[in-house]
Amino acid sequence: MEQKGILYRNKYLILCNPAPIFKNHFTIVALRHDPQEIATSINGLLDLGADLSGYAVFYNGPACGASAPDHLHFQAIPKNSLPFFLEFKKLLPVKNKLSVRYSRWKDFDRSVILLESQSTDELTKQFLDLYRVMQRILKTNKEPLVNVLCDYSGNRWQLAVFLRQKHRPNAYFAKGKDRIFISPGAVDMAGFVITPLLDNYNHLDYNAIREIYREVSLPENVMNSIIKEIVKGN
Repeated sequence: MEQKGILYRNKYLILCNPAPIFKNHFTIVALRHDPQEIATSINGLLDLGADLSGYAVFYNGPACGASAPDHLHFQAIPKNSLPFFLEFKKLLPVKNKLSVRYSRWKDFDRSVILLESQSTDELTKQFLDLYRVMQRILKTNKEPLVNVLCDYSGNRWQLAVFLRQKHRPNAYFAKGKDRIFISPGAVDMAGFVITPLLDNYNHLDYNAIREIYREVSLPENVMNSIIKEIVKGN
């Protein structure tokens, strides 16, 4: 039977995820065959965040967990499913820029920046500024490795940008019992780690997961360089 979907803003189709992680798990697919690219689709992510009340909407970069790396799509899951939202209490403000507040986490095992605003226009502008700073620091013309998580509540958007240096930890490519079959996407980076192998589930612990986070995230010195550029920018 052909799957039915909900047309969204004449640009996307909201579908049930074919391999759901959560009870209510949706994939939002672009009608056009556009590339998986956040710089040109950030407005769609923000719109979805506001329209899907109670859901966190996220973007996986094409080399950071995207299930279809060559076709634009987002995913939406119940917001209360992600432990990461509890971490918002530990924010360290970086800068208020126009109507956007930048924050980061101190002594955290992931490189992540939070942007908050009540204005989609200003939030889009500042996100794209951050995107360009990342390209400059990382010396690339391609999309930096990112997972982006969007939440909307209290007439305010929160955009968590996870900054990555690689897709998978070294242990993913190991042989035999040393292999850890974890390929972190946005859900994993937000604290809900998927372990397809039962043996991995039985043997992984808090410290091992934190080490995976550190390995796939940008090093602290690079993260600090990006923050420095943001702070000194206009």
